Amino acid sequence: MTRPVRAFVVTDVEGSTRTLRELGAGYQVLLQQHRDLLTSAYRDCGMLGLRTEGDAIIAAFPTVDDAITAAVAAQRALAAHAWEGGRGLSIRMGVHTGEVDESDDLMGPGVTEANAVCTPAHGGQIVISDEALKSGRSALRD
Repeated sequence: MTRPVRAFVVTDVEGSTRTLRELGAGYQVLLQQHRDLLTSAYRDCGMLGLRTEGDAIIAAFPTVDDAITAAVAAQRALAAHAWEGGRGLSIRMGVHTGEVDESDDLMGPGVTEANAVCTPAHGGQIVISDEALKSGRSALRD
């Protein structure tokens, strides 16, 4: 049985524990703004599904080009946003492609692998896996 393949953008808030300690309840305001910005950017780029895990967001897309375009749009939206209190969140992103469970675009080995792609990035960066690079060249040219 062949599993469908999807492209993913996985995000993580850099320094989230430190920021939470510093801002207390104010962190939740920033976190919601971050979620709203990313969700909007992702919808505009053909997002198939979205799941949150703590401060991380996992979004599925039909193609790697869609995922790369969404990640760039999201980072631009984060950079341009007028954050509450003048302090924003620094978001690292990973783009990967892989298999998902047939009944769920956000479960399966591709999603697990996508989480690891995001880990080495720093805030404001987008890391793209080798698998995604092989099939997402046109978005990179743009």
